[in-house]
Amino acid sequence: MKEDILDEIRNERDTIIKSLQEGNERKRRLKELLNESLIKEFMKLSGLTFDEDLCMPVPSKNKIVSQIIEEYKEFEFDPEDTNRIYLCRGKNYCGMLIDEIYQLDIIGKPESVKCGWYCNIESEIDNYLIPIEECDEFEKNHTVIFHHDYEKIQSEFITRAVNDSQENAVKMLLRKYRG
Repeated sequence: MKEDILDEIRNERDTIIKSLQEGNERKRRLKELLNESLIKEFMKLSGLTFDEDLCMPVPSKNKIVSQIIEEYKEFEFDPEDTNRIYLCRGKNYCGMLIDEIYQLDIIGKPESVKCGWYCNIESEIDNYLIPIEECDEFEKNHTVIFHHDYEKIQSEFITRAVNDSQENAVKMLLRKYRG
């Protein structure tokens, strides 16, 4: 993943945290002022009221990043700009994926074709439907994780890359899911 996109997500995360913290500081001061007798009298005479819950909790960095990532779901990274880590989403009969099978120029009935489906965890456009006979070769030449939850792993990877670094995100991913 390009560092400039990670920096953009980091900046947005930090802006949200700073804004929430500043808002909470103002609210804390308002609460202090609301307890002073002159302000209480002013509030009573003017009919103004404030609700009791003036502070907002600041969510964790991970939660903020996962919310920002949802906004970035539309981006499609060039596969060359990624770490080229693939998730194997299954090796099954692919009768339901007839269009993809025909794109691979596989001859025969789609019901009889067995394929592996590999998706780049960073790029929605870098996906491969590979005949079962070629899966071992693909797995030997690429970093492949076997797991069913693409969105979870993608979110974990990007969150770690934003909050820490891409290198640590790759290490975490490989240790946790490839071990």
